[in-house]
Amino acid sequence: MSKTDKELAVEIAKAYIEASSNLKQQNGASKPIVKPDEVLGLIKDFHAELKKLD
Repeated sequence: MSKTDKELAVEIAKAYIEASSNLKQQNGASKPIVKPDEVLGLIKDFHAELKKLD
């Protein structure tokens, strides 16, 4: 069974957050933790983009 756009958006957001958490700033410091409202925004943005592909 294929995944819905919402399920794919959540998976993409999760992968994005995991990848960006491994990035370091130029001074060697880690990037700040992603806030819950930013997570929701990522999911909404990815979902909107996936819907455009249909």
